[in-house]
Amino acid sequence: MQTRQAAAREDATHEFKRFILERSRAFESEPRADLYRVNLLSQMLDRYDALREVGTSEALCRQRVRREFEDIPTRMADAGFERAQTAERGRSARFPALSEAETERYIDEEEARAKRIGTGAGLCAACCAPLMAAMGFSMYISDDMCAGLGLAGMFAMIGLGVYMFATAPKPKLREQLKRERVPLTDRARRAVEDRRERERKRTAGGIALLVSSIVPFFLCMALGEGIGGENFFIGVGLAGFFGMIGAGVRELVYASGVKNAIKRLLRR
Repeated sequence: MQTRQAAAREDATHEFKRFILERSRAFESEPRADLYRVNLLSQMLDRYDALREVGTSEALCRQRVRREFEDIPTRMADAGFERAQTAERGRSARFPALSEAETERYIDEEEARAKRIGTGAGLCAACCAPLMAAMGFSMYISDDMCAGLGLAGMFAMIGLGVYMFATAPKPKLREQLKRERVPLTDRARRAVEDRRERERKRTAGGIALLVSSIVPFFLCMALGEGIGGENFFIGVGLAGFFGMIGAGVRELVYASGVKNAIKRLLRR
């Protein structure tokens, strides 16, 4: 229990350091300002410890402390610290290593984005499935009705896929990680390595779905030959074929997005 609490406090310390540097980067890096930043960190940790002592949850403690210290720029301006003359000089210090909690949060945000984009790509790749399925039912209902339903389903899937693309959220740290390398703590690096192994398995699953996507078509052809209704089973088989392609594309795009995020974190 004590080990877990110590690890949580270490993660909070790294997070608060980053928070202070980001909020104060508009000010010059000089000894008096750096000492003020150290004092701010001490105040934030004292407040964090006080909230933990009364039973406040870890996540809520960090959130409340960050909210209480949102006015760091105002505090530094009131204390008479000079603002940086250029954006380059305003980089008050090298960013400290990302903690395990910050790293996990960033990858979770990237995973949510990749999942949404992957789902959109999968919907677009599988958009012919409703049309193929409707063709299979043409032996039971009119061709015009089947064509209308199939086309409606196809364009609905395309529209939903495009919507998923357009509304995928962008993580807060993404632009910063593109501009500069941010170091990781040892615990954070191990956690990232574990996530990378998980995405390798997801990639393998996506490839397996694409390779085996023809199976539903052959299976339905065999059923059509055996029990009749060949056109129906061909339509269903083709729908399954496109559906598996869409599922495979989704997994590959999903895994690719998360792996790219991991690559940005682990780059030297």
